[in-house]
Amino acid sequence: ISGGRGTVAVKLSCSGSGTCAGAKVVVSAKHGHVIARGGATLKAGKSKTVTLKLNNKSKEKVSVAVSAGGKRLTVKNVSVSAKK
Repeated sequence: ISGGRGTVAVKLSCSGSGTCAGAKVVVSAKHGHVIARGGATLKAGKSKTVTLKLNNKSKEKVSVAVSAGGKRLTVKNVSVSAKK
């Protein structure tokens, strides 16, 4: 998970068999305001980077939560810089 200028990139991978359906990524700012969301479906053994554009112009730390199958898999705080 990395932050950039007005974006957050999250690398997702599927290590199981079959497909990893419904991986969801939610980016939240202060006070839990959702500023980006997205997701992906991956085949077994594959990985994909999901890049989300943030809908705010502030420079701050954001919280990125990744979930699949109704379970939260990871939460990480990253710094982002303001859009140009």
